[in-house]
Amino acid sequence: MASHGRPNYVAIWGWLVALMIAGLAASFLPGARGLAVVLIFATAVAKALLVALNYMHLKFEPRL
Repeated sequence: MASHGRPNYVAIWGWLVALMIAGLAASFLPGARGLAVVLIFATAVAKALLVALNYMHLKFEPRL
């Protein structure tokens, strides 16, 4: 069984904070509501993937 290294939790946390700020900044885009919604959803999906793969340790789990 292969041993996997631990994820760098501080770097992942930094990415989560950066994505949160990007989503917040997207909500203040002047006049581009459609683009803002797409950017906010894209950052939400990216954050969900980061949490699921790293904090929930699904990255190295076998596929069903």
